[in-house]
Amino acid sequence: SDRMDIALTGEASVSREKHAIIVFEPKRCMFLAQPGDSKELFYLNDEVVLSPIQLKKNDLLQVGEAVLMFIPCCDDAFNWETEQNEQK
Repeated sequence: SDRMDIALTGEASVSREKHAIIVFEPKRCMFLAQPGDSKELFYLNDEVVLSPIQLKKNDLLQVGEAVLMFIPCCDDAFNWETEQNEQK
């Protein structure tokens, strides 16, 4: 759905709403993947995700038939929140 933060438009194998959820945890500067509200499954590196699991750079997420590579925009070396605070 175009109401989602990330929309895989035109991919009929993906649930329209909340197939999977990706969360950034700022205190530990880590990303988590967890099941969404959909009845459909999704996979991390070919393993089904049934509860929150930490994402690592270049992990493969399969949502429906779409396979996506996780490329984080922040990590231990760079964090948007820290960067904004340093610029003030």
